[in-house]
Amino acid sequence: MKKLARWALGAALCLSLLVCGALAAEDRVVAVQLDGQPLTFTDAVPQVVDQRTFLPFRAVFEAMGAQVDNQGDVITAVRGDRTLTMTIGSTQATVTEGSLTVPITMDVAPYVDPATWRTYVPVRFAAQAFDCAVGWDQDAYTAVLIDTEKLVDEAMAGRSFTRLQQITDLDGRYSTIWDLDADFTMDLASLYAMSGDIQATVQDESKLEMDMGLKVDMSGLLEAMGDDDPPEQQDQATLDILDTLATQGVGVSARGDLAQGKLYLNMDLSALGDAAAQAGLAPNTWLEMDLDNLMEQIYGMSWEQAMELEVNWGTDYASLLSALAGAVLRPDDAAGGYAAAKATVNECVAAFSDEGFAQKDNTYTTSYVLPLGDRASGVISVRLDMGADGAPERYLLRGVLSTGGKSVSDLGMSVSGDRDGKIKADVAVSVDGQSLLDVTLEGVFTPGSTAPQITPPAGAEIHSY
Repeated sequence: MKKLARWALGAALCLSLLVCGALAAEDRVVAVQLDGQPLTFTDAVPQVVDQRTFLPFRAVFEAMGAQVDNQGDVITAVRGDRTLTMTIGSTQATVTEGSLTVPITMDVAPYVDPATWRTYVPVRFAAQAFDCAVGWDQDAYTAVLIDTEKLVDEAMAGRSFTRLQQITDLDGRYSTIWDLDADFTMDLASLYAMSGDIQATVQDESKLEMDMGLKVDMSGLLEAMGDDDPPEQQDQATLDILDTLATQGVGVSARGDLAQGKLYLNMDLSALGDAAAQAGLAPNTWLEMDLDNLMEQIYGMSWEQAMELEVNWGTDYASLLSALAGAVLRPDDAAGGYAAAKATVNECVAAFSDEGFAQKDNTYTTSYVLPLGDRASGVISVRLDMGADGAPERYLLRGVLSTGGKSVSDLGMSVSGDRDGKIKADVAVSVDGQSLLDVTLEGVFTPGSTAPQITPPAGAEIHSY
């Protein structure tokens, strides 16, 4: 089964979304191009409503190779093992692949044109649901659609991906039950310093039971606030709490099934003494997090979509490469956009195929420069070390993204692992050379025998957030 990452990541990270020209003449007909070829509409033509482009449902999906159906107000399109379902007049839609269904909240709803009785759907969702990058050529007044999945499949034909498979052999083992013992540190702009240890059990890469000891040092924040009052004039109770957080810390427990967007949190604040009781935080109080709602409010995407943003080196390399290619494509040129997109995808796929890896002794490396334009730059690199026995020993994945303009921001991420289950992850964010965020997690996975408890214990008091 091909993963929804190919659609979800492309939809979440696509850098050029379709925007209709608000000042365009009302009688100008919108053209639509798919893979460099114009689409012909017979009895119903594209429409612009409230600066959104809508396409005739049946015509556009059939052009993408999908089978379509319209039962009452429910419209569906099926291509391969993926099904898109929308309801006329509703902004709620779903994409289903295998046993996984991803809910989508669209900003506009499908409708029926009373003049032609044809069903119209928003072009952006229609295209991205089936792995098409979407762009807009204002001069040509053309919606440009490019089937990224198709381009990647063509680019992958005849190529081998042995090195990626060997990384999978190292990092793709955690689909059963595994125990994690790790330490982490985090520094937020030199204001907050956090550290802790983690003991967790993970099953099927989503079910989680975790206990963490957490220490928080806010001395940097207090110093930045410039509080020069003598200690006897300060709130001694608050200072005692901050000192306890920094020296003794608190316990944090988590349980849930991340694939279902379920997460429960509990904090052991007994070290804070009366302060915890005064805050009404009982020891058996668990907070139920609505991850889907939180992601929708903060990032405008569902939790299921956010989960797919995590780079997962699975055996379906097409999903990863299609998502990566879709993230950097800018199909905003009706004349040459398709040719440029094809060249970009070929370069991307070639970089991560066996021919893209350079060998020096027992080490294989490759890198890919993201074509992000003049205002940003990015590089993704991969390293694979082979052991003396000829088997994969360790890997390192690293990505760096920089943006310019009035300020320069840099994002660096790296993940490494080896055959013994050792892992390390680093995230660093800086703006104009000043560190904004620095996170490091280092630990080891070992095979587990007991499935995690994914719900709070019996008798727990649960509060929803």
